[in-house]
Amino acid sequence: MVMRHAATEFGEVDAYPYEFDNPSAQRALSDVGRLEARAVGRALKTAGVRTGHVYSGPFRRSTETAEYLGFERFEIWPDLAEDAYANAREQARRAAKLYRLVATAPPAGLNTLIVTHKPVMVRAFGERLASIEPTEMAVFRPLAAGRVSLVGRLTKEDWRAVLQAAPAA
Repeated sequence: MVMRHAATEFGEVDAYPYEFDNPSAQRALSDVGRLEARAVGRALKTAGVRTGHVYSGPFRRSTETAEYLGFERFEIWPDLAEDAYANAREQARRAAKLYRLVATAPPAGLNTLIVTHKPVMVRAFGERLASIEPTEMAVFRPLAAGRVSLVGRLTKEDWRAVLQAAPAA
């Protein structure tokens, strides 16, 4: 499962050069983004989705998304960062690394969850993800020979439907 990070404040920009250890120099999630990430986390739990490994890019908006999803532990992968300043070879290397990660089958009964950025997703999986929205998730199935199949996409509306269908606590 590859998720675009949750919504950020419109108009904010990251300071360059990037300072991953300085959150104040990076875009944060908006109030809406935090609420939506929490809702997606509840929907995942309600639907019984079990995760093994959870990965996040190093930007604040990605790590915050993983946190608000409810994951206390996740691994930060620098190669999941969007870097518009990287050359084409570096961007292709990062996209290939994401593709290989998604093509690696998780242990039986578990899912891998990756929080990253739209441009990284598009480079790895093509233009079919060019319209992916914040908190939207692309669900892939690993295939033989290091390939993947896009099973579907889960939107904000899908997450809301899961929560609305859940029995009252």
